[in-house]
Amino acid sequence: MLITAVTKQKNDPKRVSVYIDEKFAFGISAVDALYYHIEEGKELTRERYEYILNEIIYGKARDKAIKLLGFSPRTEKELMDKLKGDYSEEICQRVLDMLKKYGYINDAEYAASYVKDNFNLKGKGSLRIRSELKHKGINEDTIISALDSAELDEDEKAYTLLKKRLKNNIHPDAKEKAKQYRYLASRGFSYDSINSAFSRLDGSITDDWS
Repeated sequence: MLITAVTKQKNDPKRVSVYIDEKFAFGISAVDALYYHIEEGKELTRERYEYILNEIIYGKARDKAIKLLGFSPRTEKELMDKLKGDYSEEICQRVLDMLKKYGYINDAEYAASYVKDNFNLKGKGSLRIRSELKHKGINEDTIISALDSAELDEDEKAYTLLKKRLKNNIHPDAKEKAKQYRYLASRGFSYDSINSAFSRLDGSITDDWS
């Protein structure tokens, strides 16, 4: 196995890309490349190649993934996106498979937690939550299951947010209504839930607005 090129990576000058027989083989830190005598024009034995791939590169990819998860939970896609800039897809997938096996990542649990936190704490409707989870790489079936399991009362949440936004103004004019309508829609509430909130507002003069 002939090392035909060792080039600095554009996004991280502390790492190099190693090419074997004119094809990209792996990325590795410049320090490790120096330590293992990975130089252009040198032969690399299959044994040394396997060791570098399975022990050095995989180990560092795994450690990076665990460190990232230590900062905050992530979906499979988010973690893959973070790793693939430095590691091959094969190495990234091996890391993800290991993390899934031991429960470090679980898209279903992530989605369930995300739905509850964003609805209850951040006041987002299911339309926005669905869009954000999709962007994070969660599949549609998992999203639907998480939303269904949460049993969200979007009509009540939209009404609560509307009251909070209007404060003591129980008779908003058309301009104010349009403003709040746009706000609730931007939060991901359906037209039905928004209309329901405004309908309750019209009959809420005796409600507690304190």
